[in-house]
Amino acid sequence: MRNLTLRQRIFGATTVAALLIITIFYFLLWKPTSNKIATESGALSQAQQQLTTLNGQVSSLKSFQQQLPEAQAEANRLTSAVPTTPELSNFILALNSISQKSGITFMSISPAQAIAATVGGSTSTTSANPNLYQVEVGLQVGGGYFQVLDFINRLDHLPRLVIVNSVNLTSSNGTASPQSSTSTTMAANSGTQLAASLKLTIFSQSAPLGEPGSPSTGPAGATSKVAPPSNPAATTAG
Repeated sequence: MRNLTLRQRIFGATTVAALLIITIFYFLLWKPTSNKIATESGALSQAQQQLTTLNGQVSSLKSFQQQLPEAQAEANRLTSAVPTTPELSNFILALNSISQKSGITFMSISPAQAIAATVGGSTSTTSANPNLYQVEVGLQVGGGYFQVLDFINRLDHLPRLVIVNSVNLTSSNGTASPQSSTSTTMAANSGTQLAASLKLTIFSQSAPLGEPGSPSTGPAGATSKVAPPSNPAATTAG
């Protein structure tokens, strides 16, 4: 009995020691390590999600980078069509250029003061747009039928956005030019000199201070009433 009791004591002491070692191992080593592994796993999962998001953003940026030249070209085109300021001097130089290419005999320009452009589909719903300004321009050109027609066609191909509101033609003797196709063909074939009065509208993103009114010289020496140019050296066509 004593040996058995001693064995039981030894077994009990061994069991208690083993349980104590297991408990110490669990609380001092296993549990902290397990918690750390769980924390690191969560951080790894979050990092993988962030990596997936960043990869998506990188792909989007690469796609945007490929489209950037096209977008920049479109932005430049729009800026040329509707510049930051009216840039009347540059507009006059452009008109001078196409007038020389068309071979018209004279040109005079009378721009009005820039005003806020109106937007809307009807009179009752129109409103002023503070980010867009318009300048009404009166334009007088003269020449043969085909020269005047070529000049009007070239207006549509300017980089600047130009709206032709009206065109009024008169012959060299001061009578109104007929508008029928037969009469127009006769005027074209007869070489009649025509005077064309055009009303144009150009646009800008802002309106500078100052009133138009300083004189400028057109392509054939005619004096044109224009706004003070942003580039004084560009007021006279070469």
